[in-house]
Order: sequence, then C-alpha cells, then structure tokens
Amino acid sequence: MSKLIIPEVVEPSIVIWHKTSKDIIFASNVFLSTLKGKKAKSTIKTYTAKMGVYQSFVRTFGVGNCPRSHLEAFTAHLSDQNLSANTVNLTYSVVRSLYKHLHKVGAYPVDYSVVLENKDTGNDAGHASLSKDQLYQINAQLKGDKSKTSTRNRVMFALLAKNGIRVSELAGATIENLKINAGRRVLYLIRKGHSEANNYVVLQEATYMMILDFVGGRTSGAIFLSSRTGEAMTGGDVSRIIKTIFRRNGIDDPKITAHSLRSTFSILALEGGADLMSLSHALNHKNLSTTQIYLKDYNRLRKPAEDAVQLDF
Repeated sequence: MSKLIIPEVVEPSIVIWHKTSKDIIFASNVFLSTLKGKKAKSTIKTYTAKMGVYQSFVRTFGVGNCPRSHLEAFTAHLSDQNLSANTVNLTYSVVRSLYKHLHKVGAYPVDYSVVLENKDTGNDAGHASLSKDQLYQINAQLKGDKSKTSTRNRVMFALLAKNGIRVSELAGATIENLKINAGRRVLYLIRKGHSEANNYVVLQEATYMMILDFVGGRTSGAIFLSSRTGEAMTGGDVSRIIKTIFRRNGIDDPKITAHSLRSTFSILALEGGADLMSLSHALNHKNLSTTQIYLKDYNRLRKPAEDAVQLDF
C-alpha cells in the first residue's frame, strides 16, 4: 500500500495508510480542510455536501483493494440513484478533486480521478435559453406570489436574468459588497475560481432598489439566506429554487436550468446592443471563445440557412 503524508500546512506529522473506510473518510475530511481560505464559503459548503455522498458510499460498501474498481462501483451506485446528470457530474467533480489531491501528495502512483467520467447531459444541456415572454411571465408570477419567500425569489431571479451571474456567485453575494464605482451601482462577487470578491457586475437601478428593499435593515452578511437554516444559501439551493419557479410556470425541460438565465442574459445583451467584449467582461470569461459558446443558439437562429431555401411547398 502507498503511504500518504499530509503536508505540514494541513496537519503536521500525520501519516495514514489507505486500506480501510476510515482512512479514506479521514483523508477526504483533511482534503476539505485544505480548501478553507482558498475557495468561497458557498463552494466549500457544496464540496462538503457532495463529499458526504461519497463518504456515505464508503461507509456502506467499503473501499476494497483496488481504487479503480472502488470508483467504478461508486459510478454504478450513483447511476442507480436516479439522479440528474448535472447532480452526478457535480459529485464526480468533487470526488475527482480528492483523488487528484491524493495522487499529488503521493497516496497513489497514478491519478485515479480519470475513472470518474462525466455523464452526458445531452446537447446544449444547461445552455438553452428562455424567451422574453417567458421571463415576463415568471416575473409576473413572482410578483403575485404572497408566500414568505416570494420577494427573495424575485430578487434572485432578477439578478440571474439581468446580470447573468452564476448560481454559486449569487449564493456568495454579500450586502457589504454592494458598492458604487464611477457613479454606478455595482455588486462585487466571488467569481468562479477565486476566493475574494474582486470582480463586479453593474446593477440597473431597479435591481439595486429591489435588493435594498429585500435586505431591509441588514447591513452585512449574505444577501440570500436559507429560510430553513438561516445561513447563506449554496449554489445548489439557488438551482433548486429557480428550477421550481420554472416548473410553476409550465417550463419543465431538462435543458432549462438556472444556468439558462446566464445564456438568456447573454442573448438579450447582444440583442440590446452590447459588444462581445463588454459581454465577456460581464460574464467574467477569460477568453472570448468561451463567451461565444453561450451564443451558439443566438448565432444559429438569428439568420438560419434554412430561411434561405425558397420552395413553394
């Protein structure tokens, strides 16, 4: 068996042998501890939840003698749970990061993370967009909703649709990061791959006022709190809420997810006259090529080749 030496920056002088369920659960908890200060709290919360799924599997079925067979069994186990491909892929991503770490620190001679291949989510899954009529319909439904969470849900929906931010970024948004930059209302966010709120989105005045009305007298902390725990929401919480809102409005397509509002924002921004570079900055993309992926449907449907075929039947 290979010996795993945990780096001193994590926990001094700990040496474990990966041969029991307790060992791998211990190693996964140590790995989670390495994320503190490197990733946003909401991201760590998601990592912890998905790692919990893996730890539960380990407790029930053990780890066996072959890491490859063990991970293949884990993929089969998730396939039996009737979970969405996106949920499975998120779990894979977290467990992959664990095994990449274990390989990096010498627990294994090879990187077993490659065993966990993402499930196919279908063409363009998660990137289908909504129409303006659908957005107005949803907003009207939220305005008419008299439940305790209606205002929160309407503000969440407005930020996602009008600013195109990721659900994880929305979950991590804080009141103290509402600021003014060159006379414009902005919200600084912890963007994907970062641990600090060093990038912002520009808020329309109506959106800014909605946020202020929603947070009331609170002056710090997460903008969006779980009605169940009172703690900051996770990206998963936001995704579930938005998906429920879609279903209440008769939109129950697996390709339409919370992420669809990011694609919708991109299309509406271009149609409204934004240039590609400005849009790329708003989406916080490092490369314009990434932004163009979001616009495939827009470019495809704006002037389709099929319309050029003139046949009288």
